[in-house]
Amino acid sequence: MEQFSIGDRIFRIEYLKKEHSIDNYLNLLKQLSILDPITISKNVFDNFIDNLNDNHIVIVMVDVNLNIIIGSTT
Repeated sequence: MEQFSIGDRIFRIEYLKKEHSIDNYLNLLKQLSILDPITISKNVFDNFIDNLNDNHIVIVMVDVNLNIIIGSTT
């Protein structure tokens, strides 16, 4: 979608994809919600993404330097 930098850090804004790290994404969500990442399998995560409709969009911010998701919004 879009890429930008702040200082020497590069960030990318993109749609949540199956290719993203499930552990990284679920641990991010766990920071502000009651969620046990251990209970969500890769298959459940993939099904969630596959079943998103046009009215349910999940966007993530990726730190390109570290290759991790640092933010998410819907």
